[in-house]
Amino acid sequence: DTRVVMMLTWISTYGIRLPLAWLGSGVDIPLDLLPSWLGGGAGVVLPNPAPLQHLFDIGPLAGMWIGLCTEHLTRATVFTARFLQGGWQRVKV
Repeated sequence: DTRVVMMLTWISTYGIRLPLAWLGSGVDIPLDLLPSWLGGGAGVVLPNPAPLQHLFDIGPLAGMWIGLCTEHLTRATVFTARFLQGGWQRVKV
């Protein structure tokens, strides 16, 4: 039953952990698609709204830790639900 666990891990990491860490960090992401020697560097940036910093005056490091811990709790909850479902017992080796 490792396929389901792998997919749950992949979804929680890239769908929850990274976006929450980005939101908590307050760091803008530059979206320059071309290198500077090809005319890139136009200064296109994905701005970070940094909700924790603006609403609760939480620093970027604490914001990232909150995002990471939230993802761990979410993953633990999903894995526990999957374990209690019992699908892993019916897998043939």
